[in-house]
Amino acid sequence: MSLDTTSTPLSRVSFRFDDHGRHAAGLATGPDDALHVETWSFDKQGAGQARLLPTAGTETHATQPVPAGDGSVVVLRGAGLPRELVLIDPVGQGADEYLIARLGHPSARLLPSPDPGTLALVITTDAAAHTTIWRLTAPGRRLEAALHWPGPLGGGLWLEDTGRHLAVITSPQDGPRAAVADLRHATVTPLWPGGELPLLISRRSRLALVAARTSDGHRLGIADTGGTRPTRYPTALNTLTDSVTPLAADPSGERFALALTRGARSHLAVYDTADDSITTPVLPDGVITSLGSWTPTGLRFVFTGPRLPATVATVTEDGTCHLPAPSPTPPRASARASHRDAWAEARLETLDGPAGPIEAVIYGGPAWRHSSRLVLALHGGPASAWKLGFSPLFQRLAQAGIAVLAPNQRGSTGYGRAHDEALHHAWGVPDLADIRHLATALNEERRAAGLEPPALYGTSYGAFLALLAAGCRPGLFSRCAVTAPFVSAPRLHEHASPPVRAMLNRLGALTQARDALGPRDLVRFIGRIRTPLLIAHGTHDEVIPVTHARTLRAHLRSTGRREGEDFFYLEVPGGRHDLLGQADGGHLATALVRFLAGARTTNSAATPTAVSPAGICRDVT
Repeated sequence: MSLDTTSTPLSRVSFRFDDHGRHAAGLATGPDDALHVETWSFDKQGAGQARLLPTAGTETHATQPVPAGDGSVVVLRGAGLPRELVLIDPVGQGADEYLIARLGHPSARLLPSPDPGTLALVITTDAAAHTTIWRLTAPGRRLEAALHWPGPLGGGLWLEDTGRHLAVITSPQDGPRAAVADLRHATVTPLWPGGELPLLISRRSRLALVAARTSDGHRLGIADTGGTRPTRYPTALNTLTDSVTPLAADPSGERFALALTRGARSHLAVYDTADDSITTPVLPDGVITSLGSWTPTGLRFVFTGPRLPATVATVTEDGTCHLPAPSPTPPRASARASHRDAWAEARLETLDGPAGPIEAVIYGGPAWRHSSRLVLALHGGPASAWKLGFSPLFQRLAQAGIAVLAPNQRGSTGYGRAHDEALHHAWGVPDLADIRHLATALNEERRAAGLEPPALYGTSYGAFLALLAAGCRPGLFSRCAVTAPFVSAPRLHEHASPPVRAMLNRLGALTQARDALGPRDLVRFIGRIRTPLLIAHGTHDEVIPVTHARTLRAHLRSTGRREGEDFFYLEVPGGRHDLLGQADGGHLATALVRFLAGARTTNSAATPTAVSPAGICRDVT
């Protein structure tokens, strides 16, 4: 597989295949650490070619790229309003960009279309929750309203090749229902009478992989979109105990590929409708990070491993997984290191927790506990988890000789319902107990070896949890660095956007803890932190407003902590929620690594509230 790019991207997100699997598009990191639109094309033999496209706008994780069938890319850009809908045509070594429209709708998303006369569908929902489906026409390159619906429409799976009938999800009072949106007649009608929701649809066989809600969760079934056969619920599908993500239907329509999440890694399962059997092609240790596309040349999806930056993997008919050649040697790696040896290896290890085992991703080899420097890293979410995929930050830490312990404490996803839902109405309670337990055990072992306590790093919810852990047990950690923290769930609910407030409500985040520690408000705890502290936040964070970091800074000052000596506060102008994933994110990553390595800091009490990413490394040296 050839890559027409200046360097292999370290990450790929928002990756989508077109409806026929001939093209794909997504966001990838470029040499400048920023996100760029990336396009892929696949020839008849299955070989792929990728390139980063120069674009006129700044891409963030809110950017939605969708491949059009002609090789161009439709992009919906921007987290705020209005959003820009643009069309990007690769031309020679460059690209031409056309502004199609500016959209002022609170919700908008893109779908690829099998119709050669349609570059993409645009589905918008207004403030009254009314939905409009638009066609972006190939001739004329303009938006045409195809259907209006007085309510939200979710999903979006094509039922046939003409681009006329789309399976969608409506939201009546008795629960979500599958429906058919007829884009020619502008109607929405039930797809079938039951409450099964389609996950994958084969247009050739008219079979659909569906999920039906039960009192215990969901069960998987096979339905007939033509309505000639009743839905059946095969035993083989419903004995899967892992979290299941649909990938793709095979060209015949008789098999469905599923990604299974088992803890921190992915597995592949292929269900055959003809004999109700499941086969499990072997994948390397790693994570599947995108939906798939199944063509006669193989099943494709984005795959990443600890030493493998995200790339397009292909599983051929014999079950063999093919991966591209190793990526280039990372910056600052030894010139003698081979490509495969340049990136640090990671492993999974199960640790003892106060309420059961805790799986963790670990960098640092078998002797990681006795590394001279050790960082305990806490993920965001909280309904998320560390995965055994490629992590640019963890690789930077490993290159600096710092071991990393990244645990999936209670509340992390992928470990069964009880583990996943442990934080419902208990934010900062069971997960805090897990982190304190792990840190206490590590401290005892490291103290006996004459080593300092571990450092602590967290981002988003993990930043909140890290500051909480550092504040409730002073001395448990040697230092603490966080990005994008919030003060408390109730305060975040007051200031956040409607989607974030909905997440907080869904997870019961507003329920206050009633144990000996009391309410989990960092104003009560941050003044107790006596170890060196680094707080970084973006001024344009769309998830957690920067006012939360400013509040923490003010309280640190009020307790007599000296900015520039006892703690460092960094605001990144224009920075959004994922500070490490944006342009110049490498500068912040360098500052984090130096700080967590225990580098001596300079007296920079006069550091302004806002610093440029390029200046961060001068402030934390």
